Amino acid sequence: MSSRIALLVGLPLLLAATGCPAGGVAPQPQPQPEVKRSEPPPPKEEPTPPPPRFKPLAELFPVGQVGMPTPLAAVSFADDEAAVRGKLPDLSEGATLQPSDYEGVTIRLQHFKQSQLLRLVQIQVPEGQALPTLRERWGAPREVVDGGATLRCWTDEAAGLQAILGDGDRVLLQPLMTREAVLGDDPVKLGFEVEPLVGMPLERVKEVYASAVADSAVVTEERVVLNLAPPACATLPTFVDLRVEGGKVTRAHVKLDYPDDASRDALLEQIKRKLGEPLATKETVSTYRRADPKIVVSHDPAQRRVDVFLTAK
Repeated sequence: MSSRIALLVGLPLLLAATGCPAGGVAPQPQPQPEVKRSEPPPPKEEPTPPPPRFKPLAELFPVGQVGMPTPLAAVSFADDEAAVRGKLPDLSEGATLQPSDYEGVTIRLQHFKQSQLLRLVQIQVPEGQALPTLRERWGAPREVVDGGATLRCWTDEAAGLQAILGDGDRVLLQPLMTREAVLGDDPVKLGFEVEPLVGMPLERVKEVYASAVADSAVVTEERVVLNLAPPACATLPTFVDLRVEGGKVTRAHVKLDYPDDASRDALLEQIKRKLGEPLATKETVSTYRRADPKIVVSHDPAQRRVDVFLTAK
């Protein structure tokens, strides 16, 4: 009897310890709410940037050597105005071109009045960009002082082409005939002569040197001045002054200006190589040849000029 009483007394305590209610049924575990884990947001897609509106300025110029700007790649200085306009349909009436794919660039063309051949290409680029751009494309320039202004020039003698940059950002592109090419190495004629000028009939001069005569400011029965392409690092042409007597050339006078001491030394060295030692010298005038044609050279250091005379006997 006492054991039964003890069982009855201890049972509730046992049920309480096990978590069962007094009826003897154990509580069921309560479902836990599902914990939703937040997913990381998908990466944002960066919008594709639009292509640049303008090309880099450097692409306006060829790499490695002097040449026409990209929009004028098909043009040469042997073209007359009609040929140029045929190749450049967007060229304005005033011979100006503003390429839409280069920012702030204006290209102007100049033609000779008579022959209509292309004479000069001016390329205006944004401020401060000309020199670093040309250095990148063509390397370090040669620098000369002309009339107090510093000129930077890049030349391609084989192609007969040069680019000149002054203090601003306007690039001048023009033909080139070096002083060495004008003189040549032949001791009795000049380097540019297709046929010897001295003794040539005037009408023949006009045929053989047609473009140089056509664009000359002086063409008379007694005198003709030929305009040759400018020498290196110069903007003015080389002039060859022809004296005519009896319908034939009796004297050819070549005027060779030089910008600096290096050019002077190269010029005088070539004269020595071409003509040898002078037969006679009086002050700044030296006679190198007395036969036909007679050759006399005058050097004026103050004017930075060498004059070469070929005269018929």
